[in-house]
Formats: sequence, structure tokens, C-alpha cells
Amino acid sequence: MIMSNFFNLIHQSLIKKANEEVIFWPDGTSSKANELLNDISSIQLSLPEDQSSVLLARPFDKQTLTILLACIANGNPVLIFPKHIPFIECLQYFKDNKIKHAFVNSLFLKLILRFQQIRNISIKQKTLHNTITIKNVSKESAALISLSSGSTGKNKSIVRSHEILEEQVKAIDLSFNKWKNQNDFPLFANILLYNLSVGKKTYIPNIPKFDLQNLSTSAIIEQIQSLTIETLTGNAYYFNKICDYLLEQKIKIKTINGIAIGGSPISNLLLEKLEHCFPKAEILIVYGSTEAEPISIRKNTSIKSPAYYGYAVGEIHDGIEFKINALYDTEVDNEKITVGEILVKGKHVCSNDNDFLHTGDYGYILKNELYLTAREGNIENIKGIQHLAFEHCIEYNLKIQVAIVIKDGIMNAFTEKKIKLQDLEKLFFITFSIKPKINIINTKIPRDKRQLSKILYYKLK
Repeated sequence: MIMSNFFNLIHQSLIKKANEEVIFWPDGTSSKANELLNDISSIQLSLPEDQSSVLLARPFDKQTLTILLACIANGNPVLIFPKHIPFIECLQYFKDNKIKHAFVNSLFLKLILRFQQIRNISIKQKTLHNTITIKNVSKESAALISLSSGSTGKNKSIVRSHEILEEQVKAIDLSFNKWKNQNDFPLFANILLYNLSVGKKTYIPNIPKFDLQNLSTSAIIEQIQSLTIETLTGNAYYFNKICDYLLEQKIKIKTINGIAIGGSPISNLLLEKLEHCFPKAEILIVYGSTEAEPISIRKNTSIKSPAYYGYAVGEIHDGIEFKINALYDTEVDNEKITVGEILVKGKHVCSNDNDFLHTGDYGYILKNELYLTAREGNIENIKGIQHLAFEHCIEYNLKIQVAIVIKDGIMNAFTEKKIKLQDLEKLFFITFSIKPKINIINTKIPRDKRQLSKILYYKLK
């Protein structure tokens, strides 16, 4: 059995940067590497010694980060509290993952957990110059446990081992190594772990409780303009909000060198906004999932793929073994293609017994580029075209976001804005040479509560 600990990567990086500031917080404070190491060692004094699982249920801040890192170093698997799902479901996840201890700062939650025999850990008094204990654990041992956002209606636990976290850092580095020495402004937690592992300076976005529902675009823009930030990472919701604000204020930011965007399909329309608002930035589209980050990277974003192809997400990552689980064959611009579910495996893919991971996404390969065309639970097609291709085409041409559910050959188009049936019929005839039966339903489009960008199609049926 091979023994290791993912925290070794972070520890080695922090030791090298001992007296340097590595994290800059929204309140204007910063964390030097040696201060972070000392805080981690202090937290370790409070942790259970039996390497049992720990629930982390606190808003993201400096102490939450040190708790997370201390748990990983100590060999205690960490379950991040899934605030985006009903609490009654959370209790079952706590039971499934054998949670016995928790870091909680909500009195109400403390009381509930006490009835579940989950003990809240009190942090002992801070000590100075204590040594971090990095416990050797099996590479297959759980390090982080998180829950999917349930975009198909089914939440699931995703357990990432120490080995998977280490391999995901290597996989990200393979694609973003050239940005390593530039100051980053990340939205995603896995990017923060990557930054710490490679010694990259990180500025934390000013988002209260790190909940996107609290996003203030003006506060984010103020940070980007006033701090020495060079690269940005985020998702579609985040960048749409930022770009809409910049366009309204007629502001262009020329200090950003790189933007990595993912989390959900990225439209040509958003790409054009980003190119206008950040004219000096190289833009990369990242396609992946918690279990497999990244799967593919699209680098040629300046060349717009036709919107009716579906969402272009680039070339498959070098560390990924990839295949399409065929659903049907069709043609795109006289090219024969096979559409089906995207299956992946590799060193940085979290799957059972090293089997292929079923992503739940559907698409095809054309000229070495991967295109997304559907999501599990909504995979019917009309003349070989699935819902994401229709949605992308509508958004780009009519500047309206829609959610399409195809059922029994009928297209149901859900929209929050007014849209004329004749406009859709004309667009589809010109683009696809088809005349589908269309129902237009004006309603609020439900999205996941965690990223606010993934459409919950199962709620539209």
C-alpha cells in the first residue's frame, strides 16, 4: 500500500515561500506562508486523532481555510457542508460518511448536530512555532467529500482521495503552468488548492460568505481595478454579471492577462462580452467536473464555432482517456458524427475501480474538438439536434436565454423573456432546415443554488 498525503504538496510550497504573502483577503489583510503554517499546526491540536471524518460548516474565511488544510494534513476526511440541498438530506449524508465531529459556527446547527451525536470541535488556544504533523495515509484514503449540485435531480457524494487531489493539481498545472507566476483571483476552491500547491499568489474575491447569491459586481470590479490581479477564474453566472456591469459602465479592464471560465456551457455571446471587457486577456474555456477537473480545454476562443454545433469545449486533456457511449449517428455540416454520453477515466478522474466515469453530459467530437449537446435526463433529439445546440443557437442569434426540454418530438422552450414563435420558427428553418412543433412557456428558469449557472431541467418537466 502506497502511503502519502496531498498536504505534502502545499507544505513544500509554503516552506519555500515562508516569509512571503500568499493569500490576500477581502478585508485588506494577508496571510504569509509561515503564518498559515503556524495556524494549521494550531488547529491540528484540536482535531480527532483517529482520522475520523469531519464536517466543515462555516462561511469561507481565513480560519475555515486553515481548518480545511489542517484536516487534510491530519488525515481527517473533510465533508464540506452542502447548504444547497434540503437539510433532511444532509443528515443522511452525514450518516453515510460517518461524521462524528464538526466545525460549526451556527448555534442552531450546533444544537441539531448534537442530537445526531456529532460533536462540535472547539478550537484550542493558538500556539506559536508548533510543528505541523503530516500523517501518512493511503493514497486512496478520502481527503475531501463534497456533494454534486444535483443538476439532474439526484445529489451524490463525491469522495476525492489524496491521490486524486494531487493528480488534479498536476492536471491543472499542465494546462495553466504559464500563468503560474501571475496573481490569481479564483472563484473555485480547487483553484485555491492548486495555487497553494504551486506557490501562486491568491486574492480572495469579496463575496460575503462566498455565496454567489451575495455577489456585488461593483465590489468585485473595485478589487480587480485596485489590486495587482492578473488572472481570473470563474463560471458563466459570475462573468455574465461582471461583464454586464462593465458594459453598462462602459469600462474596459486591460490589466488582466488570462481568464479561465467553466462550471457550465459557455456561449459565444459571453465570449464576445469577455473579449470586449478584457481586451488583453487570453480566454480559456475549461470543461470538467468535481470528479474530473479538467476534461478538456478550449484555447481557440477567438475563433467562434457556429452556435448550432453545440457548446465547443476544446481538445481533450492529455491525461484523460475518453470515449463516447454512442446514442445515435448524425451529420454536422456534411461530417458524420456520433453523439452520446461522454465517458472519461485517468489518473485525475475519481471513479469506482478505475472504471470510466459517466459524466451525464452528451456530445460529439468534430475535428478533434469536443462539443456538448445535452444533459442526462433531457437527451431526445429533433433531426439529430439536442437541446444545448438549440439553446446556444437561440442565445447567440436572438440574445435570449432559454431552457429547452424535448419530449416526444415536441420542443418546449422555457423563457423568462418574451419571445415570438415566428422568430424561433424562422431561426430553426434558416439554421437547421427544420420546422419543429414548439411550445413557448414563460416561467422562471430554475438553476442550481451553488453555482447559479446550471439549469435544472428536471424541474421544468
